[in-house]
Amino acid sequence: MATKTTSVASAKSLAAHVTRLAGGGRRQRFSLRLLVPYVFVLPFLLLFVGFFFAPFFYALSQSVYKVQRSGLGFGPPSVVWAGADNYLKALHDPPADGLGGHSLPPLLPPGVLPAVRRAGGGRDDHVGLLL
Repeated sequence: MATKTTSVASAKSLAAHVTRLAGGGRRQRFSLRLLVPYVFVLPFLLLFVGFFFAPFFYALSQSVYKVQRSGLGFGPPSVVWAGADNYLKALHDPPADGLGGHSLPPLLPPGVLPAVRRAGGGRDDHVGLLL
């Protein structure tokens, strides 16, 4: 009987040793189970970054350059660094003064425009940007 007990104990220790070498069996399945949701979300994240953030950063990088042509414009154009000059020109350009008027009113709470008109005494000259 003692021989059988020893062989069972040695078989258990051998199985434990093999399990330890193999990475713990049960623990490995548990970690793979935790990764499954991330594997399903990964295609969405890749497409989201590719179609939302990448164009945004591309447009941002393109906005700090300007194209210069020399002579009559027949030569090849050169792309040069403009930095914030493009943004400063857009802010100080007189035709750009009314640009906020097209996008600002839908963002305002409903009672703001009538209050601005009343505060101006009914004159619409300074409210033109908000219309």
